[in-house]
Formats: sequence, C-alpha cells, structure tokens
Amino acid sequence: MSTPSLPPPPDTEDLRGLARSLRLLLEIGVRTLSEDTGPSELARRVTGHLGCELSTVVSVAERFPKWEHVNIQRGIDAYLAAQHNDAEWFAAPGAGQRPHENMLSLISAPEHFGGFRVVGRRGIGVTGMAGGTGGDGIAAASYGTVAIGPEENTEVVTFGLVTATAPDGAPVVIGVRDESQFGPPLCSLEILAAERSAAAAADLRSVEDQEIPKAVRMQEEVGLQSATDGEWRRTTWHMDFIYALGGISKAPGNLAVKFRNPSGTIEWTPAALHVGSKVRLDGTIFGEDFTFLQAHVTTAVPKLTIPSPNMVHYRGGPAMLDPDVYPDMEEFWSDLAAAYADEVQRLGELGCTYLQFDDTSLAYLNERLPQSGAGRLVQPRPGPRLRSGSAKVLSWRGLSLKVRSTCAT
Repeated sequence: MSTPSLPPPPDTEDLRGLARSLRLLLEIGVRTLSEDTGPSELARRVTGHLGCELSTVVSVAERFPKWEHVNIQRGIDAYLAAQHNDAEWFAAPGAGQRPHENMLSLISAPEHFGGFRVVGRRGIGVTGMAGGTGGDGIAAASYGTVAIGPEENTEVVTFGLVTATAPDGAPVVIGVRDESQFGPPLCSLEILAAERSAAAAADLRSVEDQEIPKAVRMQEEVGLQSATDGEWRRTTWHMDFIYALGGISKAPGNLAVKFRNPSGTIEWTPAALHVGSKVRLDGTIFGEDFTFLQAHVTTAVPKLTIPSPNMVHYRGGPAMLDPDVYPDMEEFWSDLAAAYADEVQRLGELGCTYLQFDDTSLAYLNERLPQSGAGRLVQPRPGPRLRSGSAKVLSWRGLSLKVRSTCAT
C-alpha cells in the first residue's frame, strides 16, 4: 500500500498575500459597519468641539524625553488655567491595546462590531462584543506619578485628551501620552485642530511664550534683582547647550544617574558625547531665548545660565574625542575655550550682562558612590583645567560680565 505524498508547503509570499487579503476583507467589513452606525461617541466629542469633520482634523505632534513629562503637564495646566478652562480630561477606550497608534487614529477607530475591531496598523484583533475589552464610548484619562524631587512626586496624565482653545480663540484638543510603557522613554504632546495654524499656535512653544513673562513678573514682584526664563525651553539645562556646539554630537550613553525618592530609585542614562570634528560655535546658543527674556523684564536684570567648559569634558572625558581630530588634549581645550569666548562675546552684544557658568560635575568628586564611575571620565587635577579654560573665556576682549561661579573646588 503506497503512502500518498504530502503537498509541498505553501510559499511564504503566498501566505503573506493571503494574510493581506484577509486583513483587507475584514477592514472593509469593519469600515462598512462603521459607516452604517456613524462615528463613535469619542469622535463626536472631538469633532463637536473642533467644528469640523473627522477627516479634515489636523494633527501637530512632538515627542519629548520622559523626564520632560512633568514640565509638559505643568505647561498644559498653566495654559488651561490662563483660559479659565475647567474641562475634564478624557480618553479613547482600549487605547492601551493600541500603543503604536497616534491620537487621531485612536479617535477615528470605530467602536466594536460583532467581536471585531481594528487594533493597530499591524493587524486586526478579535475581542468580545460591544462592552468587552476596552469598552465603547469615552473612557476616563489615565494618570501616573513622576518624581519632582528627592522626596516629592506629582501627578501627570499618562494618556488623555482635553478640549481647549488656541491663543487666537480657535478650538483645539490637547493630547498627552506616556509612550515609555510600550517603547523608548518618551512622552508625546499632540494638538488636534480644524486648521494647521490653530494646532501649531497651541504647541508647547506658544505655551512657553505665554508663561515665561508671567514667571518673570513673579520674580520681579518678590523683589529679585535678576530674572530668568526658568529654562523652560530646554530639555536639559546643560546638554542642550553642549549638543549645540559645533563638532559635538550625541552618542550612546553608559553613565547611569540615579534619583531617589520615597517611591524608590529612578535610573536615567542620558546620551553621551562624541567629538567628531573641531569644536566651534556655529550660532549663538540660547540667543533667541535670551532676547525673549530681555524683552519681558522691566526692573530685573535678565540672567542666563550655561554649563561651564568643564561640563563638556566631564560627560565623555578623553574617550569622547576622535583621536584623528584631537590627538592632543590641549588642542581640544583651546578650541573649547575659543568657542565659549565667541559665545560670551555674542551674548554680550545681545545685551547679556549677567551670565552664570554652572558646574555640577565637580560635586561628584566629593561623593563616595559615583567616584568609581566618574573617576574614569574626569582627568586628574580637573581644577587647573577648569580655571585655565575659564580664564581664557572671561578675559576675552574685556567684556563686562557678572559671572557667578557654582564650581565646587
């Protein structure tokens, strides 16, 4: 008795084609049912506020490092408070099952139909009937806590939407999402509007433009002789400056920084540095930020803070230098001092008379725990290096600048 031969296994491309066809068929079915039942309750709330069809809604989005989440939340809260807006946050039901979709896609998704619904751009999921996984209608916003100090936390929206208006009065919807649960440590801010101009007008910088003058007035009202913009426009107070120097780029980081609070320890590994060409100043760093601040002070002296030259070296040490670019460490220090001198000169020409060089790296030399890691990065006798580099900067062309040193020696 002969055994029948088995048919050859199907070609992989044939299987992919079959899967695509099945997906397309199911999407057509879901779309047809969606057209029969109309938009979801969530979509109706959004379009009702914006005053346009969902198909014409414009989205403007930007991603930020996770540690900026609290600043984004504070900015939104201040923006809403300035508008006397007490609208409640809301969310898309079942959004946690669709981590890769943006806000507009989540809002556009139809509600459950007969146990099927689209759950992401990578495929279609099978769920329970209406009222099953994720639910229908409008869900409550999700909240979490983030550390804002060694022993202090604050609440932030980890996924939610809120209705508001742009500075020109046009309706917008603001969305916030913590993406770190499903991917890299990022959070996103998304603005939905009927027109792109309205969405762009309500972005983070617009919020900063409104809130920084208020912060300046507050500093002046309490009698401070100098005022800052709170460095609200910076992702990190020092790295934004360092990465803006010509010749310096980001590199994978391996120096973990730990923050401790009552909830536990938070570990953050920032990007490191790579010096791939001669260090130079390509443009005035924080120049626009300073002129904005300068335009809004009345009695106080506008003050700017930048990291000291030593901070540039500390974040990577000799290992960050391309040996073909800087075979001699003295050449690096000379170019770095010249770039700082150029920056100080340009800031002076803008009217900056109060410039703080801040150096937090030397404090690590007094800490027992980080010494083993920092010792590999900081050259022996960093003090003379720092003093030598700073002296070249501060004596440049005899600029009259008040310099407050926060270096620990």
